[in-house]
Amino acid sequence: SDLPSFEKVMKAISISQKRCLKVWAGKEEGENESILRNQSFISMIKQSANKQNHCGAYNWTDKNTKLYTELADWRTKVAERESVDVNDVCSLDLLCWVSYKIPRNRSELRRFEYILPALIEDKSLPYFDEMRKIVSAMDMTQTTTDAVFYSLSGKVEENVNTFFAKKERQIFIATAVISVAA
Repeated sequence: SDLPSFEKVMKAISISQKRCLKVWAGKEEGENESILRNQSFISMIKQSANKQNHCGAYNWTDKNTKLYTELADWRTKVAERESVDVNDVCSLDLLCWVSYKIPRNRSELRRFEYILPALIEDKSLPYFDEMRKIVSAMDMTQTTTDAVFYSLSGKVEENVNTFFAKKERQIFIATAVISVAA
C-alpha cells in the first residue's frame, strides 16, 4: 500500500518541478510554445525556400505542414489523457522531423532521436501506433507545385503571412529574395 502513495508523491514532485521551471523560464501556467514558431519548423520552411532545394531535393509542402499541425494536436490530446506536459509526450522538433521524413517504424524514428520519449517507446501504450496512423493517413505524394515556397509569387506572400509574425516576415522575405537571387 506504500507503493501507490510513493508514485503519487513522485508525480506531484515532478509536476511541481515543471511549474518551477516555467516560472524561471518566464512562461505562464498553461502557456505552450507556438507550433508555428518552432525553430525546426521555421528551418524546414526556410530550407524549402532555398533555390538549391528545388533541384530534385524534397521540399516542405503544405501537406507536411498539415501533418505537423495534426501531430501537434495529437500530442496535446495525449498529454491531456496522461495528465502530463506536452513536452513529456514528445518535442515539436520530433514532430517536425516525423512530418518531413514520414518514418514507418520505431527504428526509422530513432534516426532522428535515438532515445524516444517514454510514451512513444513503451510498446504497451498505443501512442506510437496512433502517431503512425496519423502519418499513414496523409497522402504525402509530392508534386513540384506542392512546395510551400515555389516562387516569388503571391503563394510566397500568402504562406509567409500565415507562418510568421510581422517582424519575422520582413526578415524572411529578405532572406528568401537573397537565396532565390543567388
